[in-house]
Amino acid sequence: MKTAFMQGKFLRGLALFLLLTIAASSAQAQPDNTYNFNPGRPGFAYGSTPLIQHTLSVEAFANVSGQTGKPWNQSGYLVNGYVLRYSPLQNLELGIGTGLAKDWSQKGVSLNPLYLVARINILRKGDNGKPGLALIGQLNFPAGCHSQYAVSRGVIPAATLSFDQSFNNLWVVYNVGADWNAIESNTGLFYCVALGGMPGERLNLYGEFVGDHDWTYADYADPEGSTPARKGQVENTFSLRFGGDYFLTECFKIDLSVGTRLHGPHAMEVELGLAYGIPLKKRR
Repeated sequence: MKTAFMQGKFLRGLALFLLLTIAASSAQAQPDNTYNFNPGRPGFAYGSTPLIQHTLSVEAFANVSGQTGKPWNQSGYLVNGYVLRYSPLQNLELGIGTGLAKDWSQKGVSLNPLYLVARINILRKGDNGKPGLALIGQLNFPAGCHSQYAVSRGVIPAATLSFDQSFNNLWVVYNVGADWNAIESNTGLFYCVALGGMPGERLNLYGEFVGDHDWTYADYADPEGSTPARKGQVENTFSLRFGGDYFLTECFKIDLSVGTRLHGPHAMEVELGLAYGIPLKKRR
């Protein structure tokens, strides 16, 4: 537990150091054009268009969830994450992320797996409905595999196709993807439909529906002694989320969203995200 606590302090300190250092070093650089981000929550979930070339995005988020009708110490869950994204080429974006998770019904803090992401733009989205398409590849590494509170026990590859369109100030995104965990004998399919619009130059509002299906294809005995997964077991999750993001400056975005699970025990979650885009080259 002490090790996980020290890991948490290190990650928070590292994130703050990177943000301040890079911001100071790029203070004289100017954005290539206004507003460097895809719409929606911080991370890689939305859209086909990478960041503007030679832009670094420093992002952080906190997600709090709980089951209605249950005390916080029995159902409360907190996840915070840190993401760095960079676009070395016009049609390529690379990223790295990690985070921490706290389940109030258990002791200790989990170190979320380190993950690496690449987004490759296949079709460039245009105005008036011209679609965009991107392939997003992700590798989740078991960063906490030697910790008592690890949440993953294998390298988990994932791939997502992201299709999106824009119509004036309105946009729509369709995501479909899959992941595979050989250690826990599990395959997942996930998809997302998101709709949004920009009522103002800096404000973006959106709603999304997410489906997640996990299949267990072999018996798996959890070494920590919790309920093992059995061959043929299927877990389905559906959720709905509404939110918005606002650009405080050309390069700094804040995002707030509220989500709920649509079946099973009713659960609510609130997420706050921050994203700071840093152009690493001066505007010519």
